[in-house]
Amino acid sequence: MSGSLQLRLYRLARRDGASQAEATTFAGIGAAEARLIDLDDERRPPSPDDCAVPTGMLPVLRPIGAPAVLGALCGPMGRMT
Repeated sequence: MSGSLQLRLYRLARRDGASQAEATTFAGIGAAEARLIDLDDERRPPSPDDCAVPTGMLPVLRPIGAPAVLGALCGPMGRMT
């Protein structure tokens, strides 16, 4: 696994259909960082390993009102598996 937990959470939220603003709240990152992540991911889509989150961390880290993240791996074409 590579990348910070915040990066992984942001990517998971985006792949779950969250807007950029919702995903930044969920992951605890700023809007400028989110824009850079989205641009980078467009140029070079992340591998499934880049989106893995250690099991058991999502329920603890999910803020109230944040989008539901349905899985821990990114799937093909930017969809959760």
